[in-house]
Amino acid sequence: MAWKFGTTNYVSKFYETTFVFHRHQICLPLATSIIESGISNATNTRAFIQKSIGDRSRDAPYNGSLEHCNDVYNSIIGSFQSALVEVKDYKEYNAATYDLLLLSTDYVNSCQNALDSQEMQNSTISAENKFVKTFGQAALKVVSRLDQNSAPPRMLD
Repeated sequence: MAWKFGTTNYVSKFYETTFVFHRHQICLPLATSIIESGISNATNTRAFIQKSIGDRSRDAPYNGSLEHCNDVYNSIIGSFQSALVEVKDYKEYNAATYDLLLLSTDYVNSCQNALDSQEMQNSTISAENKFVKTFGQAALKVVSRLDQNSAPPRMLD
């Protein structure tokens, strides 16, 4: 069967054999890399928060906000780790997108709101919240591409 340039069939076949196939070749390692970077960033942020909690010269409300952010970062790391397993091992892209959406919205915002409620000016944690949100949203976009037609297509002759 000859493909005719400009026909729907040509576009459809091109999409099947090129874009869909490469989506899995490119997006899967990209998603994995972004999620792993997110885990690393969130782990370092949690360590910074824990070190800040240890500074007893701060007042109780400040430490309360930091303790809340520490708990939030435990959840963020857990969600990133779940998403990584769901993407790499189980190909459960829909479940991974839920975890990534949750961590990049509700969790990050919860930490930032705790800081804001105490009128805390901690530019480091606020900046890290933005980084985590960026990692989560970037991974979400890539994993969402994987969720379309989940299985990689067979190559056509």
